Amino acid sequence: MLLAAAALVIAACSSIPAYSHFITVDNGSGWRWADSVRFVVPLKQPGRYALSLHLRTTNVYPYTQLSLLLRSRDKARTFRHSDTVTFDISDPQASSTRRGTSVHEYTASLPSITLDSAATLIFSVAHNMTHDPLPGVSDVGITIEQL
Repeated sequence: MLLAAAALVIAACSSIPAYSHFITVDNGSGWRWADSVRFVVPLKQPGRYALSLHLRTTNVYPYTQLSLLLRSRDKARTFRHSDTVTFDISDPQASSTRRGTSVHEYTASLPSITLDSAATLIFSVAHNMTHDPLPGVSDVGITIEQL
């Protein structure tokens, strides 16, 4: 009985993301710079949201860092934002943002946003590396949680 109550308390404290989705970027020959991925996110509630960008790599990825270009805007085009997000892949044992054994997942927290009303957000992600196509990157994802 005590275990069931503890599980209920933990479940009640865990937030369910307003949006969480991954897109596969490697079709077998690497991720091409021109093949940016796009996330269209309808948010029905006004409020403050935490954003996270996720990256999954395989053991084939040859570098110690990976740089992504993130562009975001709302569908109504009332705001636009661009940023470069760099993932440190140099020391996988020490990285607190790394999970997995043959596929490694990294997470970067992004600045939160506040919406005064419902909105549809559009995120575009492309790699910013000179190696093109880029091997060893399997997926890119975005998670949005209401705060």
